[in-house]
Amino acid sequence: MDGIVSNTKLIRKKSLAFGHSLVVSDAIREGMGMYMDAMDWLKAKCDAESKASVMRQVGAAKATFYKAVAGTQDPSASNFLSWLETLGAKIVFPGKEHRPEITRDICWIDAKVVPAGEGHQLPQAEAYFAVPLVGEAGAGPGVMPSEEIKSWVLVYRYQHAIRKKRNLLAVEIERDSNSMVPLLYPGDIVLVDRGDFDPVKPGGIFLVREPGQEGGAMVKRVSTKRLDGDTLITFYSENSKEHPAITFSLEKEYDGEISKAIVGRCVWAWSDITGK
Repeated sequence: MDGIVSNTKLIRKKSLAFGHSLVVSDAIREGMGMYMDAMDWLKAKCDAESKASVMRQVGAAKATFYKAVAGTQDPSASNFLSWLETLGAKIVFPGKEHRPEITRDICWIDAKVVPAGEGHQLPQAEAYFAVPLVGEAGAGPGVMPSEEIKSWVLVYRYQHAIRKKRNLLAVEIERDSNSMVPLLYPGDIVLVDRGDFDPVKPGGIFLVREPGQEGGAMVKRVSTKRLDGDTLITFYSENSKEHPAITFSLEKEYDGEISKAIVGRCVWAWSDITGK
């Protein structure tokens, strides 16, 4: 550790390398190309969109952000990483399965077809995502073929449950699917974060697949339990009378890979209330 950060600096501030950093130290900056690459990317984005625009997107204080971009003062590690995450940057750690992002940015165009709306500003395009909408039958873990996409859903990216998530998929509950009633009805749409497939707390709602299922998925509550060197994963329905819970062996039936059992966490839902 002393080879990375001096004892004097360790007393004054913790280094980013040790997980308690509030400042990106000179020693870390000189020894790690990752920080410089990230800063170069941030500067290039500021050149393309203006520093003021990027600053507003990340919600940074003007003095802090401008000094960081100018290189006159290092940002705190927590601020810097938060800026990158808000702007869509990701760190992929070794061993983590890479799932290509399918959410798309959008661009508003004023077609000037009719004078109605003239003088009114268009919504900020960077505040929205275009998310593909599929049925449960087309909601497998990979990037689905274009024929499976029914439509696209506009999602406000700064909504609390969605903020900082980019790998999203909208899934429509099938018309003959009643396993999650009364929580979710046929025709309802759930928004799935394909970057989160870790059931840390039991009872979370996920888009899941049964063993050996090549395509398609279903929305269920999930819990896991360690037993005799194996992990048991259980899918629960809200409508337990007609759809009892089912349990599988993660090791034997999913090759020990949770990503084969879970497509992603359900973070938002739109309900069809026309018949309620």
